[in-house]
Amino acid sequence: SSGINAEWPLRPGATEQSLEMEGNDSKIIMAIEEMGYDKLSELQMELDQWKTIQVKIAIIGQSGVGKSTFMNKIRGLTSRDKNKKDSQGNDLYAKVGLTETTTEVLRYEFEENPLIELFDLPGAGTERFPIDSYPDKVGITQFDAFVLLTASRFHENDMKILQEIKKLGRPFFFGRTKTDHDVQDLAAENPEEDADTFKQIWENAQEEIKKDCMHHLKDMTLGNVFLLSRTDYKTVDLENEETIKIEFDGNQRLKNTIIESLPVLQKTALLFSLGADTKELIRMKVEELGNRIWKIALISAGAGAVPLPGFSLVVDISLIERERAFQKKQLGIDESSLNKKAELLSMIKDDLITAIKKKKVPTATLR
Repeated sequence: SSGINAEWPLRPGATEQSLEMEGNDSKIIMAIEEMGYDKLSELQMELDQWKTIQVKIAIIGQSGVGKSTFMNKIRGLTSRDKNKKDSQGNDLYAKVGLTETTTEVLRYEFEENPLIELFDLPGAGTERFPIDSYPDKVGITQFDAFVLLTASRFHENDMKILQEIKKLGRPFFFGRTKTDHDVQDLAAENPEEDADTFKQIWENAQEEIKKDCMHHLKDMTLGNVFLLSRTDYKTVDLENEETIKIEFDGNQRLKNTIIESLPVLQKTALLFSLGADTKELIRMKVEELGNRIWKIALISAGAGAVPLPGFSLVVDISLIERERAFQKKQLGIDESSLNKKAELLSMIKDDLITAIKKKKVPTATLR
């Protein structure tokens, strides 16, 4: 049943199982030789190619609409990161709360990958950036995707910029910021409502906000307006002593949509440069990481394909260990990521791990 020819005696120290393993190893070695070691080198280059890919995303909006808050949130930065520097010695954290008008294009890189960059573009229609020359002055052709933000509604100059972006054929998205403020205003206007009624009021308000934005976007029929917030949720205390939790998922949905809109290599580069902070991002990462496993296995086997009598195929353990560490970091379960999450939640790391296993991890908000 083992496939070993019974007419041949086993060599000393060998078993039918070990000989069968050696037979399987021979098949692997033959497959590697047929493929060619040059192909293994190509596979290794494919695994690391995302590290060389640049992604430039332009963030457009007038001063005060919340561009800095959005850029920090999409990169997973909080006020704890205020003193961090990027690869060029500049502030990694975009300062929030400044009222000065942006007078130049500002660059912000991702902490884990300086090739993934966000650019804060100044508003159009100013003396320094007149609308007619705006695309050339900000270098609009260099960007791979665009996010247009507003805290109220989109205006005529926004439409002119979007017309230029459409000519490039690049993905662009609309974000209506400060929806947490809208919830607070609704709570002040409807304090007597019960929880179910208030949730319905909020659902209706969201639809009205989107309709108003789309109305001013006119013929820009390119999908939804994402409702963005500084925090992931907000609690509202009603007069009847009920407390309800309003969740904001617009930031994460926009992030996921940007990832999916990019070409394959740019998608991988951006995905691997983001933290595993939502179920959908984890799902996307798991899928992308799964595509690496067969390549790692083949490269590892090829690197260790030296047949030794009585032993199974030798593999490059160091390569497997490096990949294991990489995948743990991508999924946010390495030592550093767990410590950072525990600090954010004011927990001890071991308690956090226990909570994760019990699926009782508290929710953190930006501070």
